[in-house]
Amino acid sequence: MAATPFEHADQASLALRAIVTEHGSELLSRPRELANLLADLLPDAPRVARLLVTAAQDQVARELRDHTSAGMDVATASAMVSSSFAGATMLAPEACAWAVREFAMALGLVADPDRLTIHAGSAAGATQGSVGQPTAPMSTEPAAPAPDPPARQRGRQRAPAPAATRQDPHAKAVPVVARRGPRPAKPCWSAVISADRGYFDQVIAEGVLDETAISFPGGYPQRSVPLSGTEMRIGRRSASTGITPEIDLTGPPADPGVSHLHAVLIAQQDGTWLLLDQGSSNGTQVNGSQVASGVPVPLRDGDRICLGVWTVLTVRAA
Repeated sequence: MAATPFEHADQASLALRAIVTEHGSELLSRPRELANLLADLLPDAPRVARLLVTAAQDQVARELRDHTSAGMDVATASAMVSSSFAGATMLAPEACAWAVREFAMALGLVADPDRLTIHAGSAAGATQGSVGQPTAPMSTEPAAPAPDPPARQRGRQRAPAPAATRQDPHAKAVPVVARRGPRPAKPCWSAVISADRGYFDQVIAEGVLDETAISFPGGYPQRSVPLSGTEMRIGRRSASTGITPEIDLTGPPADPGVSHLHAVLIAQQDGTWLLLDQGSSNGTQVNGSQVASGVPVPLRDGDRICLGVWTVLTVRAA
């Protein structure tokens, strides 16, 4: 067998086929359910799991079935689907080819997986021969547990607003003796947005994204956004969906790894903030640790939120 493209790929292959055996091949077209199962089966490989879930979102299984049902041979169909998958995402062609190959195996379209070669990014180059898995090593082990299922339209959690108080204008003033001193004022929080070269190099080194289509922006203007209200959405505005996030990372320059609704900052009654990943395609990190989708993460002054390909938000409490 040829080397797998990244660590835990063999476990991912076994997990995918076990899921199909137990739950049926239709689950490969249901990304939320697939993400739930992979989170349990691949707790140490969240990025590999996310790659397979993204393939499910892109309907890789359905396209493979459609092409082969029309009489196309598996190798050509796999190469076409892989090319389409890579073209629709920011993922590296080699990673897309591996995911398509695993889906073809899990669907039972390949009797002998060692006979399927997928030439990444080229449908015309599909042949029958030796194993066509990429060999570039990639680390895929963040410190946090595997993400929950992606949910682009997940409902946002809102912090309960403090109940309003009313003062009776006719009531007599009652003197109050402060015994513990005045209550400290809640800090004013802000998010400082910048481009981080170290984070960019880390993302590229993982090998999942297509580095030929991405370059680090020079002269990225640093800016600060004050945090206010009950929540601050992070993402890129979209005219078609009507999304206008409070922290808009549309650019220029635009970070291609940021989802339209990537994450949300949620205000707490004590003046602090929580971070909630909204099922983003490329994930979110806090201080270098991967954040599980849908799991609130308390933030502290100075915490670094890394998302997309180079974007870093540093939260500040003044």
